[in-house]
Amino acid sequence: MMANTFEELMRKSKTLASWTKEQVESVNRIKGAWDRLQSLLENHQHIIEKQMETIRTTLNIRRENMEKELEHFVAKWEQVKPRPHSGAYSDDSIKDLLVQLEGIRNKKIEWKAILLKKEELMNDFDKFGIQKPEFLMIEEVENDINQYEKSWNIFEEFHKELTELSEQHWIVFRKKIFLFEDFVKKWNKRLSDCEQSALVTRLLQEVDKYETVAPFLKYVRGDDFSEKHWMDTFSLLDIEYKPVDQLLLNDFLEVSHKLAEKSKELQVISKKAASEIIVRQALSELDQWDVQCRFTLTPHVDSTGKQISLVKDYKTILNKIGDHQSLLQSIKFSADYESFADKANMWETKLGDLDQYITSLMNVQRKWLYLEPIFASGTLAQEKTRFDRIDRDFKHVLLYIEKDIRVGALCRYPNLKSLLDTAMDQLSKCQNSLNNFLKEKREQFPRFLFLSDDDLLEVIGQSSKEHVIQAHLKKIFAGINSVKLDENGQNIVAMCSAEGEIVNLSNFVSIHHPIEQWLNVLVKEMQRTLKDLLVNCQKEKQAPDPLSYPSQILCLSDSITFTAKCEQAITSMALPPLLAKYKFVRIKQWTR
Repeated sequence: MMANTFEELMRKSKTLASWTKEQVESVNRIKGAWDRLQSLLENHQHIIEKQMETIRTTLNIRRENMEKELEHFVAKWEQVKPRPHSGAYSDDSIKDLLVQLEGIRNKKIEWKAILLKKEELMNDFDKFGIQKPEFLMIEEVENDINQYEKSWNIFEEFHKELTELSEQHWIVFRKKIFLFEDFVKKWNKRLSDCEQSALVTRLLQEVDKYETVAPFLKYVRGDDFSEKHWMDTFSLLDIEYKPVDQLLLNDFLEVSHKLAEKSKELQVISKKAASEIIVRQALSELDQWDVQCRFTLTPHVDSTGKQISLVKDYKTILNKIGDHQSLLQSIKFSADYESFADKANMWETKLGDLDQYITSLMNVQRKWLYLEPIFASGTLAQEKTRFDRIDRDFKHVLLYIEKDIRVGALCRYPNLKSLLDTAMDQLSKCQNSLNNFLKEKREQFPRFLFLSDDDLLEVIGQSSKEHVIQAHLKKIFAGINSVKLDENGQNIVAMCSAEGEIVNLSNFVSIHHPIEQWLNVLVKEMQRTLKDLLVNCQKEKQAPDPLSYPSQILCLSDSITFTAKCEQAITSMALPPLLAKYKFVRIKQWTR
């Protein structure tokens, strides 16, 4: 367009010059500038052509390099790519397959870099308007790589799930073995439904192997394993030793063939551990009981006013000891008892001693509680020295228990068995002396047979105390509910019935004598008083005053009178009139 404008300018300049014989100076300057521009443009075109030639050469070199790189890649790809029909998969382990997968991934990355270079090269050809070259092998290689990558996706999924399971810690996963069994079932079905190939066949072999080994994992659960059992298991499976908390499922999967081969030996170890854990738990329970079991104490004040602590709930402790003894007897039949025989024998001895100690202590305490108030009151003074010695030893044992209330600590008391046996023997002698003493008292006053030993001892020891007399006389005499004492409380002056009748004794009875003596006197005085009242009642000419005599005497006197009248009527043949008289009296009483 500029050239046309310049030519038009020059034509007009010539026309003007032909008419005016003058030239426009500025046109000449423009013509010079135009010539110089034309020269520059010609030089620039020449430079551009040379540069284009250089670009073409460079692009061709890059194309050749690309072709060489493609040929090099294809050669390496053909060399390293898995060959499913070669039969090599059958010998490859999962690690080997994983290496091949990593090789495919690396080649895929390398291929993407080559495609990026190819794309840049094509863009440069297009940019400079040069005909694009064709790389025929690219599409073929691309399809080949994609096909392999797709076929190996199933292995990648399989390995990912397997890794998630196998990298779990065994002490956690052993309670979820069913997850591994579910994994095997899932992949068995999925691979069976897939299009069959060498890789799928290899994975099916791996799944079959896991399916075979899954039932044997229960033998290495190790819930009951001790350190020794784990060492035996590691040695059997050729696993390098590691702490159990660092053990993984993968450690067992890597030796799956050993799990199957050594299943019987592993089963023996598992059964042995399960058997031993019963013994171990039993002994552990005994250790725990030894630490935790304690006596339950209750405060008690003896007859001297001194406070001591007595043991209660003996039966609970003895029952628990009996349970533990039964447990020890049961574990003796365990196949692995010998491993724990020393400790079990120690516990058997200790429990036997504790059972004997506590039973003896219970019996001593029971007898002591019964006899202590008796001897403290001065009864059986001739046996007091013997009892005091027992009392001192028994309280010393109680003080020891109070300082350390653990039941097991009782075994550390020196010569406890001898002390308790001696105390029991001496208490039995005290008891026999007491029984003989009570027997003598009952022989002296037979009505003491109506009282228990405890009541009789209370009466004997406190025979001058009114509340004791009042509490026990009703048990000795059926007709006496209580007695009345004089103002000084020294003598019994009257008897009282349960109905509130009071019978004054003809003569008072002093209670400041041995009780069996004054009770005998009371019996005689009671009989004398009732006899005198009956005689006086019989002497009454008219009906006796009910307020002057007790009801028992009135009833007896009436019976005597009635009997006498009947005898007299029979003798005189006058029974009908007597009967009529009594009927009249009875009718009169009813109609009054």
